Amino acid sequence: SVDGNDATRKLIGMINRSRFKPQLHCIILDGISLGGFNVVDIQELSKKTGIPVLVVIRKYPRLEEIHAVLEKIGKKDKLRILSKAGAIVKVGEVYVQVSGLAIGAAKEILKIGCTRSNIPEPLRVAHMIASGVVKGESRGRA
Repeated sequence: SVDGNDATRKLIGMINRSRFKPQLHCIILDGISLGGFNVVDIQELSKKTGIPVLVVIRKYPRLEEIHAVLEKIGKKDKLRILSKAGAIVKVGEVYVQVSGLAIGAAKEILKIGCTRSNIPEPLRVAHMIASGVVKGESRGRA
């Protein structure tokens, strides 16, 4: 839900119920929040699915502004989840946060998965499909 608190729980449920779960080696997220400020607890997601999590971020987030907005709208609980996610590390042209895997492994995943852009192909394709469904076409930001 938009700005909700259910992203982590929903992802855990979807992944754990998926018949394809045994084939998953890494959960790759495009940012740490879904639907505005519905922040994913990547530590809990990794722990409860048994799968490492790699968050890919295109630009370094303006953390001070994010913290100010969350405090202003009374969502301080999300600050704890954001800080729990760990360090934001630059890898090539993107930034990452990880849970359940080392930065070296994240670099290797990006090296293998980024064939046409700085964004891993699974995220790029997911973006194109979602944009096509919602808008009828992709704007090419993936």
